[in-house]
Amino acid sequence: GGFGNTPAEWRTQLLGRATLCAGEHTLRMANLGDGLALDYLALIPAGEDE
Repeated sequence: GGFGNTPAEWRTQLLGRATLCAGEHTLRMANLGDGLALDYLALIPAGEDE
């Protein structure tokens, strides 16, 4: 185990879509295992045609 040191050891995991109503939302994350090694979390608005 361990952290990836080179781009060949990194990966992006797409989690899917979520439909949200207008307004403020809270995102909570809980680590239930031995570690997450999360470097970033990107929330990307979908286009009108997607």
